[in-house]
Amino acid sequence: MSLLNAASIIILARILSPDDFGIVAIAMAVVSVIAAVTEASLHQSLVQCDDPTQDHIDTVWTMSCLRAGLIFTVVALAAWPLSLVYGDERLVAVFLVAGVGGAFMEFYNPLLTMATREMRFGPFAGFQIGQKAAGL
Repeated sequence: MSLLNAASIIILARILSPDDFGIVAIAMAVVSVIAAVTEASLHQSLVQCDDPTQDHIDTVWTMSCLRAGLIFTVVALAAWPLSLVYGDERLVAVFLVAGVGGAFMEFYNPLLTMATREMRFGPFAGFQIGQKAAGL
């Protein structure tokens, strides 16, 4: 997974000018902070639960969807004020794209957690590779 992250940074650094790369870095930093602040570790609770039911799984999925929506909303609302602070109107579009990407990364099916709970790591590995490839 780290190789895909490194590849995406190298590609961005190669394609973008230093100014553009800085704008993308600002947007990604804001998305990362919002994602960290909204982290609830609900997927880990499924692993710790003695006998998770479908209601538990549905609740984790719903909360993940709400979190993805929250991440996008906060990033979208921050786009215009931060573009004024940094004096660059290009930040608005970059923030919106970064917000969609950040929200997309939060759509994580709780059934993958259940597979991990059963010590089946193939579905989770496939999801992570697909997620990183989509981000790339």
